[in-house]
Amino acid sequence: MTIVVVGGSATPASASCTHSSRDAGSALLYVTGTDVAVRSGPHTSCGLNYRAPNGLIMNAHCYVTGDTVKSGGISYTTWSRVSVWGGGPGGWMSDAFLENGGAPYRC
Repeated sequence: MTIVVVGGSATPASASCTHSSRDAGSALLYVTGTDVAVRSGPHTSCGLNYRAPNGLIMNAHCYVTGDTVKSGGISYTTWSRVSVWGGGPGGWMSDAFLENGGAPYRC
């Protein structure tokens, strides 16, 4: 498993990349996409923290509504706050690329 951490980019004022969250629980879920972006907030314009490989197990802590992301002809509007299972970097990932549609609990 390789995780590459990269520097973030500037974000338009319209998208909030600082999101409050509280854990209501968590679930272990597999990443179902290839090189999926884990971002600093639940928007495609938020800085890229790293890219998660297909099959990586993530702790999905909770979800919020964010930017719409399409995968397989389906539109997803929720994003999960995630961290690498077993300890590792975290951030926000579109539920389009998490097993079972992402975290089961709202933040």
